[in-house]
Amino acid sequence: MLTTNDELRYRNRELRMLHEEVASARDYSDAIIETMSEPLLVLQPDLRVTRANRAFYQTFSTTPEVTIGTLLYALGNGQWNIPSLRELLEKILLQKAVVRDFQISHDFPRIGPRTMRMNAARVIGRARELIVLTLEDITEHQLAVEGLQAADRHKDEFLAMLGHELRNPLAAVGNGLAIWGRTDVEKETQDLARAAATRQLNHEIGLVNDLLDVSRVTRGIIKLNIETVDLAQIVRHSMAALHAEVEGRNHELTLSLPTQPVIIKGDAMRLEQVVTNLLSNAIKYTPAGGRLEISLIADNGEAVLTVSDNGIGMTADFLPTIFTIFVQAERSLDRNFAGLGLGLALVHQLIELHRGTVRAFSDGLGQGSVFVVRLPISTAKLLSPLMQGLIQDAATPKARKILVVDDNDDAAESTAMLLRLEGHEVRVAPDGPSALQVAADFLPDVVLLDIGLPGMDGCEVCRQLRAMSESADTMLIALSGYAGDDHRERARRAGFDVYLVKPADMKELNTIISSPRHMPGNLDRES
Repeated sequence: MLTTNDELRYRNRELRMLHEEVASARDYSDAIIETMSEPLLVLQPDLRVTRANRAFYQTFSTTPEVTIGTLLYALGNGQWNIPSLRELLEKILLQKAVVRDFQISHDFPRIGPRTMRMNAARVIGRARELIVLTLEDITEHQLAVEGLQAADRHKDEFLAMLGHELRNPLAAVGNGLAIWGRTDVEKETQDLARAAATRQLNHEIGLVNDLLDVSRVTRGIIKLNIETVDLAQIVRHSMAALHAEVEGRNHELTLSLPTQPVIIKGDAMRLEQVVTNLLSNAIKYTPAGGRLEISLIADNGEAVLTVSDNGIGMTADFLPTIFTIFVQAERSLDRNFAGLGLGLALVHQLIELHRGTVRAFSDGLGQGSVFVVRLPISTAKLLSPLMQGLIQDAATPKARKILVVDDNDDAAESTAMLLRLEGHEVRVAPDGPSALQVAADFLPDVVLLDIGLPGMDGCEVCRQLRAMSESADTMLIALSGYAGDDHRERARRAGFDVYLVKPADMKELNTIISSPRHMPGNLDRES
């Protein structure tokens, strides 16, 4: 039988064990609370704060002294007095013991606008009731989701507009072919149809080229052919190419160029593409009879090109996105001025590759637009007049013996016809083996060779031609639908001199055909 002292010792031991268990449980819960990366609050039933973890103090820039014992809604000069939070704690939590993923958005005085995801639970014990509230800042996640949703929406809009833009030129080309096929149509009507089809085909080619260019630049696989160029001369070339469009819309065009060359280091073809895109943009978004201005000056070591118009202008909220791919403003309700939004994205990327800048300005809808390009001026000198003359002589078309190799009969025959019209003697082969046989008999000066041939591909044909002694000095031009650098490098290793992307521009093709085979940088050409 236990004595009174034994009972006391037994009870004290039980109390110590219970105390240790309670302390251990408290320490355990404290460790969990303090190691949580999300802010946590423990509230009494009257919503006064009885506990907060370190993450809460750090996130909301506060201290225990002004937090513990304070009514939640009074924290931080009332910054927690949020209607949606009141709804959670005073209504929803009375109906449910646990609430998960409850979101609130609020502009907190010290940390700014935030979106919080809250989890709350009522904890009912023997002695008291508590509310545990955790908060997760999902602002960045929410912004990322909204950004992805916006990008996805822009992509869908872009693809829809792409289909529209591609179908329209095809309709004009199809109509033109139908008119040419009729025998009861006057020559004047046929000429108009041919001109319209040619314009629309060039528009279609431009769209595809812009798509490919944007893709290549975005993926960082485009290479610039850097040389010393006169930016003023590039502007003149672009102006000449767009002269018919300016006249067709009855625009008043003012051109201000310096009398001296503006020398920069750059890729002449890509820079002309930049100027053409900017001017085309001004022409497109300026109603007929409008005013266009182009100026070029040298300013503090920079070439400054300005393209301005008095067209439809842009809203302030659209300006920050003007150079973003897949973003195209709804310029008008009838979409008369709609487009794909590729040209300006490409301008921005190409100018960045040239270590320059481009900015857009507008005072609003109906107030016109201004685009300003800045490029570093070079101290290098242009080629001497003698060297320029030699290059121009090399570009003068000369009659050549040309072998066209393509498994597409229409492509091969149409190319051959155009080359014959330029005075060249042309043979056609549909595949690799026949190309090798024709080359051995015909001894061409130039072989225009499709890469994607059936059986023996173009690269293998090129290697076998190079192995033939009679083809050692033959210019081999690759003609391919693939524009990537890996395809270009494969062609280089096979022995091609020049790599062109379909469809090849006949003017450029004639220039290449007339140039010396070993002219440096031939394989770096892009078409």
